[in-house]
Amino acid sequence: MFKGFLIVAVLGLFIGMAASVEAAAPLSPEELVQAKKAELMGTGYQVKYELVEGSGKLATDVVSFENNKVTFEELAALGYGPSNFTVHVEVDGTVTFDSMQVADDGSKAFLHGELYDGLMSGRLTLEDKKEIITKYSFKSL
Repeated sequence: MFKGFLIVAVLGLFIGMAASVEAAAPLSPEELVQAKKAELMGTGYQVKYELVEGSGKLATDVVSFENNKVTFEELAALGYGPSNFTVHVEVDGTVTFDSMQVADDGSKAFLHGELYDGLMSGRLTLEDKKEIITKYSFKSL
């Protein structure tokens, strides 16, 4: 009786180990991107702008991720709506996102952000209807 119990216990241990090894299998690159994008949903970051080129007056902003879209609140106030974004995961674990937003007047905003260790940094390029370009860098506060 004891031998039977021991065999069942050992088999159970092996099955449990196999299940945990299977659960710990690494994600494919596509699955990792989807997982990181899902982690972004419902988050927000307060960022500070620094003018790099051109003339502009943006100072701070709040970047939020909801419903698979990214919103920059200050840009939304200028007529740019929420937009889709793509996510990439770098080898070092940095999560990057890229998006383009078009304002009601046809102006364009090109966005690139990087998230590493809970901090955001990136760049924003604005191009108005006259093709005048203003560039900012930004980082989380």
